[in-house]
Amino acid sequence: MKIMSQVKLDIPAEQLQWIEKKVSQGRFLDAAEYVRHLVRRDLERTEQEATASGHPLK
Repeated sequence: MKIMSQVKLDIPAEQLQWIEKKVSQGRFLDAAEYVRHLVRRDLERTEQEATASGHPLK
């Protein structure tokens, strides 16, 4: 099991409503899972761009 860390985020109400909407649609268990999903997607995209440019991150 991965060790989890905590972070506190201050976000505008509209963004919180968006997150809550995504969670209520059932795709994510909670806001934290949605944010982790977004970070994973961003990491994947960044790695793909770096590899495509000939400068892999790893």
